[in-house]
Amino acid sequence: MSIRVNARSAQHINHSSIDHHVQIDGELRPGGADTTTSAAWDDVYRSLKPGGLLSVSRWYDPAIHRGEFYRLVAIAASALQRKGVPAAELAQHVVALNVGNIVTVITRPDAFTNAQWQGARTRLLPQGFKILLGPDVGFDTVTSTLMSGKAGAAFFASLPENVTPSTDDNPFFFYTTRFGNLGRSSPTAPTNNNAAINVTLLLMMVSLCACVYYIITPLLVSRGGCRCRC
Repeated sequence: MSIRVNARSAQHINHSSIDHHVQIDGELRPGGADTTTSAAWDDVYRSLKPGGLLSVSRWYDPAIHRGEFYRLVAIAASALQRKGVPAAELAQHVVALNVGNIVTVITRPDAFTNAQWQGARTRLLPQGFKILLGPDVGFDTVTSTLMSGKAGAAFFASLPENVTPSTDDNPFFFYTTRFGNLGRSSPTAPTNNNAAINVTLLLMMVSLCACVYYIITPLLVSRGGCRCRC
């Protein structure tokens, strides 16, 4: 784990993978991708004071880049249920906000009371935040299924992107594009974390062409010359 919490529990932990820092009790400390796995959230929840919050921010574009948002919600639903939150009450523990091309998912093991939520709304909306998820706010059918606690393997397999909750055994949070769709994503998009895979595939193709040109083709030519001399 790259999160180090003091002996005393934290009231608020913020992880923004955009600037690679974790904020604990107002102090910035180095963070990393391993803070975006289900097991890491379990550790964070154990470190929170009663009523404490965990907020995670990622890139977001409602038209072309929702995968990381969906994965954050999937991790939240999974981690909260392991914490003992009933599936029917998950919506009372998760808030998602959007400003520009950033989405922030805020979760807590203790449910938001109606007074807390309504008070937060009155402060968030005038500041330009768009509320994507909240105790009385839904986003779309994907997040509704995730927040219902009923998202199984078949549901995740049916989605165009891989947003299965990342784990310590499969920690690749940022890579959501399925293999068959790699060529369809723009490698120049600032929110495209799958660009590295596209570059790797391109290098493999260049290497294959080089092998054909410099190894296989000379061998075929030399064999053809041998036959002619015979």
